[in-house]
Amino acid sequence: MGTKPAGQVTRGKTAPNRLRLADTYLLVAEGARLRALQGPAVDLGFGDVPVTTVELFERLRRANPRAEVIGVEIDPERAERAQAFARAGLRFVRGGFNLPLAEGELAGLVRAFNVLRQYDEGEVRAALDTVARGMAPGALLVEGTSDPFGRLACWWVWERTAAQPVPPGRWPEPPLRRVRLVFGQRLRFFSEGPRAFQPYLPKELIHHAEPGGVIDRFFAAWERAWMAEAGRPPRERWRASVLAMAELAPADRRRRVVDRGLAAFGCDAGPIAEALAALS
Repeated sequence: MGTKPAGQVTRGKTAPNRLRLADTYLLVAEGARLRALQGPAVDLGFGDVPVTTVELFERLRRANPRAEVIGVEIDPERAERAQAFARAGLRFVRGGFNLPLAEGELAGLVRAFNVLRQYDEGEVRAALDTVARGMAPGALLVEGTSDPFGRLACWWVWERTAAQPVPPGRWPEPPLRRVRLVFGQRLRFFSEGPRAFQPYLPKELIHHAEPGGVIDRFFAAWERAWMAEAGRPPRERWRASVLAMAELAPADRRRRVVDRGLAAFGCDAGPIAEALAALS
């Protein structure tokens, strides 16, 4: 008898290209990792129809023709329906946060979008620790939330540390560390300014974004930078606002990242680090 999947059935709503921004980030910002990917990429919680898992597979294959993708879904009916989309290098299995991998297999990448958002904040850490057990050291976890059409999204990029659990399953040190907080938007639809991202912040930030707090000040500064570039074409305006924020927070300044509507801020210094310190 197999191990019971850890987690609960979520709403499962999805749409084509809903996760395109996150996939684009992986391709343009983490291409070297993808080309050297060891172990399968896992799409955790693909929902009612595995369209975004198929898209992930096709996109990863552009960077690494040998990449393998496993779509994981806790709902047994969804997992069964997904078998119609399977092909060489792409498979679908029923499972949960305790990733249903083969004996000795560890994931080199995990994408978990619009999943943990549906859990209570206090349940998230235990879920992440469970996912980490199935990840190889150095593997990335991309975990966040998007709007229903994939026009706006915000996600953490976590990296698996070398930590290993000790009996009875405790971690002597965190198995995952936050590397970046990434904001993504589809340029032709973006006109509201950076505060449009606030509803999609990770729970631990959105629940502590009080007026005058560090997250509120972060967005206020970004809004000022955005408004200062009013009248410029959308891509130029976005680029200028992100580069202005890079003076306040460590950020990925590469044009191949920024010009695709992505703003990736580091977590080791600046306002994101300050906000995380306030939570601990």
